[in-house]
Amino acid sequence: MMIPLQNLLDDHKCYEVIRQLRWPDGVRCPHCSAAAVTKQGRDTTQPARRKYRCQGCDRYFDDLTGTVFAGHHQPLSV
Repeated sequence: MMIPLQNLLDDHKCYEVIRQLRWPDGVRCPHCSAAAVTKQGRDTTQPARRKYRCQGCDRYFDDLTGTVFAGHHQPLSV
């Protein structure tokens, strides 16, 4: 799949692309695969990064949990 370079030039666009590729049918919990999740705001250090809470297993996660980018503290555009 080709991703236009201009879509990766800022963090908001990077996270938008990550969410579209990761969850094309809506956000699902990376721990239990439940579709019942609630938005829990945004990360304080990376405002483009959304946080969620699973209503199935009651665990918290964000856009990068369970990906190769998890735990990285650099902006995605880097």
